[in-house]
Amino acid sequence: RRVAFAVWLKLKRAEKNLTQKKVAELLQVNFQAYQKYENPKTANPTLKTIEKIERVFNETIIKI
Repeated sequence: RRVAFAVWLKLKRAEKNLTQKKVAELLQVNFQAYQKYENPKTANPTLKTIEKIERVFNETIIKI
């Protein structure tokens, strides 16, 4: 699941033509923290972070 999330996030960011730095700013996290979300080995966002990512990309990641 980590791999899927990291790949999805990287593709969505590229699709929106955003840099990692810009997405980090939009999420209000530091650049290094954001880089971990795109790395399949370290991607482990909290639900709160996932909610922020959903708002930034205007996408639904988790369907309840």
